Amino acid sequence: MKKGQEVCDKCGHTKRISKWLKPAAKWGKWATYMAVCLPLIYSLTRWAWAFGIPLGVSKQFLIDGERDTPGIWLFGAALRTVGAMGAVLTLGLISRWGEIFPRRFPFIHGKRVPPALAIIPATFISVVIVITGLMYNRLWIKGAFPGGGGGK
Repeated sequence: MKKGQEVCDKCGHTKRISKWLKPAAKWGKWATYMAVCLPLIYSLTRWAWAFGIPLGVSKQFLIDGERDTPGIWLFGAALRTVGAMGAVLTLGLISRWGEIFPRRFPFIHGKRVPPALAIIPATFISVVIVITGLMYNRLWIKGAFPGGGGGK
């Protein structure tokens, strides 16, 4: 910290943005909104499949999937519901409630949100997503999906 620079009493941050953070300040909100919207769009497909709507796939694909693995579309929709909740929580990166607990939380409202509250679940979900992606890629390489695609 440079001499004479103002520092916030609550968080210790300075008012001046570092030259290393200027690109993040410029693109951070846009990237965060994309990180929220894209998983929500994907969630719509899984919810549609759970209701029997062939969004992006054939009706026969849905029928075969349910016949081969009963409940698969409902399970997928449940997983995507959790993913959608995580997408909405991503808004905490750019929102005040991501730093300070809002009033609706009794006993802790107005206090700082501990970073571990976001880091631990995010790390767990990231590991699960990477493992799932690797499994999908392995199955794709082995030719487990007819026609070379994952659902069409």
